[in-house]
Amino acid sequence: MYLEWNDKYKVDIKEIDRQHKSLFSVTNQLIDASNKGVNRDNIERYLIALVDYAKYRFTTEEQYFKNHIDADIHRMEYASFVHTVVEFNKKFINNEVNFDNIKISFLVSWIKRYVLKMDQRFLSPISKTT
Repeated sequence: MYLEWNDKYKVDIKEIDRQHKSLFSVTNQLIDASNKGVNRDNIERYLIALVDYAKYRFTTEEQYFKNHIDADIHRMEYASFVHTVVEFNKKFINNEVNFDNIKISFLVSWIKRYVLKMDQRFLSPISKTT
């Protein structure tokens, strides 16, 4: 299960679309490492990269929707995702959990839903004014 970029994910803001593509790529690298049985240190490195990139791109995204009436909903949704991945990574580091298909399914489903629902709702209208 991988994330495949296509035009339905576009919000027509070049910077954000480029970042979405990179988020898909980082996630796919993590999934690929897991599927190939790469050692735990490498999977941990990819998890950290995913969290770091998610935080970075959210900071960019927030500049676009900071004055949106429902901006807090967007912030909470994104913060929840980052928190979940950070907590999972802590448990992974402590050998409490493995990176398996359930975690992959969560990542893929969340990112698809987030980009299709939240970002389309918040950012597509902005793209028409930029």
